[in-house]
Formats: sequence, C-alpha cells, structure tokens
Amino acid sequence: MSNKKTNRKNKTNLTVTWPSADKYFTIADLMETNKEFIPITLRVRLKNAIDDGTVAEIGTIHGGKGRPKLAFAMNPVTEDVLATARQAEVVLHDKY
Repeated sequence: MSNKKTNRKNKTNLTVTWPSADKYFTIADLMETNKEFIPITLRVRLKNAIDDGTVAEIGTIHGGKGRPKLAFAMNPVTEDVLATARQAEVVLHDKY
C-alpha cells in the first residue's frame, strides 16, 4: 500500500450569482440559480457570506413536517424585502 496523494483540482473559479437585493431567497432558490455548484460548496459560500455580512438570515418558512426552511436577504435588508417576506408568511427573527 503506497501513500500517494491524489492529483485533484480542489479549487475552482466559480462565483456565486446572488439574487437581487429587493427580494428574499432560500437555499433552494440559490441552488436553482447556481446549478454548476455542488450543494455543500454553495452552503459553505452562503455561510461565509453571512459571516462577512453580505447576506443576512431574516427568518424561517414553515412547511409542515420537518425542519423549517431558512430565509435570507442581501444586506442591507430593506423594508420592501421584509414586507414581501411578511406577505409570504415568513416568520421573521425578532431583530426584524
């Protein structure tokens, strides 16, 4: 058994196409827009964007059974985005 390292290309030059700043989005919406991404890579990029302050988690969408879906918006979060989210029955965090 040899200890060879694999020659894989781990880094890609993919850039995330973020939704417009005037609407909220979910992870499923982000995956639909960025089909070339592997789901775990897209989730890591989303987490990094939240940590950087580019994206904000605004609330949850309850869909019956199971874990609720998270709703996100681009920073700065405007009142129009929050009004649209309220109309779609998104349960907003206390901060909003």
